[in-house]
Amino acid sequence: MKRLLTLLAGVGALALHGTAQIVVSTPLDLAIPDGGGAVGVQSSISITSPLHLIGDVNVRIEIAPIAGDSAWNGDFYAYLSHGGQLVVLLNRIGRTASNPDGSPDNGLQVTFDDQAAGGDIHLHSLVVQPDPSETQLPLTGSWQPDGRSGVHPSSALDTSPRLTSLANFNGMDPNGEWTLFVSDFGTGAAARLVRWELAVVAAVPEPGVFGTLSGVGLLAFALWRVRGS
Repeated sequence: MKRLLTLLAGVGALALHGTAQIVVSTPLDLAIPDGGGAVGVQSSISITSPLHLIGDVNVRIEIAPIAGDSAWNGDFYAYLSHGGQLVVLLNRIGRTASNPDGSPDNGLQVTFDDQAAGGDIHLHSLVVQPDPSETQLPLTGSWQPDGRSGVHPSSALDTSPRLTSLANFNGMDPNGEWTLFVSDFGTGAAARLVRWELAVVAAVPEPGVFGTLSGVGLLAFALWRVRGS
């Protein structure tokens, strides 16, 4: 099934020391095919703004179990792409040579930030030791993206090299399409992509260009496309 939706989204642009932030949130409720592997779900946003130079990108995603089931975070693979760049956010997090099933946490409510103090999300269990009685809780907080783009999800481990980060988008033009893709490489745990949010900090144009927008905000159309089975 394909759906094409046009939203009037609050894309805020607030001039702060020569930069502005564009924030777009897309509420969804898409079932992620259990064990679908390369067949997952994706959501695309198209940004149109007077800004043309990315300085920083953060992404928030929420994945939850389908009612009556549970999610298994070690199953998920996810990436964000824009302008020919692809950044891996999740690649079977928690998966190691001794733990091929990865993290048992039950879903995500996570912000991906290259500067997150928690560090690499793949290693989160080394930072926050899971309590066996709380494995049905979602993983929360701010984490650095997994970044393991050079390895297939069926082989991804903690020792796999991290080759991508959100800094890959720095210096690019924020305008155009941004796509989030999420898939499930395990079986027996059904989950859904609840929503995701994109926050882009970009350089503000010269005052003559941006002056009419500064202080009142930028209201823009966000075009997003969802593909699901």
